[in-house]
Amino acid sequence: GRSRAALLFAGAALPMILVMLYNLGAAGNVMGGYGLLGKATFFAHDLLPGVAGLLVSPTRGLLVFSPFLLFLALAWKHLPAGREERALTLAMSAGVVLQILLYAKADWRGGMAWGPRYMTDLLPFLIWMLVPVVAVLRGAGRALFLLAAGVAIAIQAIGAFSYTGSIDAPIFAADRGAEQDMRAAWNWRNAPFLTSPGQGLAPAELVTGMRGSFDAIEAGG
Repeated sequence: GRSRAALLFAGAALPMILVMLYNLGAAGNVMGGYGLLGKATFFAHDLLPGVAGLLVSPTRGLLVFSPFLLFLALAWKHLPAGREERALTLAMSAGVVLQILLYAKADWRGGMAWGPRYMTDLLPFLIWMLVPVVAVLRGAGRALFLLAAGVAIAIQAIGAFSYTGSIDAPIFAADRGAEQDMRAAWNWRNAPFLTSPGQGLAPAELVTGMRGSFDAIEAGG
């Protein structure tokens, strides 16, 4: 497909340019609202604690919310057979590592969200790399994988039907302005899939009848 590379880049550039033009028109900055309010200190957090938080914290850890991804530890032994597919897998692996390192330098809690918000974009790549591993699993290994997948489905079902933003409030309660205290995000008692069921079903907000309008939205006074 190298002869079509120009079409690939053009297809990616078109929506990017449209978004940048929208940002420029709406906010006066090509980066939009984040370009106006963002600060370099957003990426001033410690790297290693951030990596750990993104991957294994009980409130945001990718491997906690999707434990079947633990089987990616075997991916290096079961790469795709074709050379081009192996090259694609290695390129995806580099992208996965870079994204983890990027968001590890930020507040890895990611605001009010169900689970690893910053890792969501990686899931298609991780599933791609997982396929050759699952294809060779047999016996106990396959049973463990199915169990881990079942746990992930149950966790996501809880989030779909029980989660409200108030569940995350304890995770941020100890913050003092720009000073962020991550300790509550490591407390298993704050894990949303453990606390949400006790709150019952989330309110059916999308079927609530509402009336009204906004006359204006102002910023900076």
